[in-house]
Amino acid sequence: MERHFAQTLHDSGFKGVWMLDPGIKHEEKEGYEAYDTGCEKDVWVQTVDGKPYVDFTQSKVRTWWVELVKEFVGNDIDGIWNDMNEPAVFKGLSGQPFAGPNIGGFAGNATPKLFARWMGIGSMMPFSRGHFEKATSDQEPWSFGPEVEEICHKALYRQYRLLPHFYTLFHRAHNTGLPIMAPLFYVNTYE
Repeated sequence: MERHFAQTLHDSGFKGVWMLDPGIKHEEKEGYEAYDTGCEKDVWVQTVDGKPYVDFTQSKVRTWWVELVKEFVGNDIDGIWNDMNEPAVFKGLSGQPFAGPNIGGFAGNATPKLFARWMGIGSMMPFSRGHFEKATSDQEPWSFGPEVEEICHKALYRQYRLLPHFYTLFHRAHNTGLPIMAPLFYVNTYE
């Protein structure tokens, strides 16, 4: 089914990017493959009291993860959206070039000023989206009034004007592995 869907997308000129969530929940119920196989292969770092601390720093953990992802990418997909790449995984991001925030934050209600600031910085990152948890207030630009809506419009307009530059950075990231959004000391590596 998945391969057929991917082929249909390709035949229509689309690329398929699937979401992958690397956050493994410590859940001992039967049938949660990621957690079950991680326990079988003893890939978890243990806390002082012997409970699993989900971690990706050991080489055997990376090998185990590759095996889990192999089936996922075997469906003729064109890329992976590494979801939960922000501080929601609490130990936040390393080596992922296509990353960015949930505009307004994910948890709780953003204030108008906070939302406008999120939009200003988020629109300059490789990836950003409006996404928030259930039971929060509406967090679309127009929900905060005309002033915030105008700020958001300007931020998005600036983003669209810079798309050729962003695509150049995406291409370089693809070829070199360098991050798209980088600290100033990376400047010489882009020349």
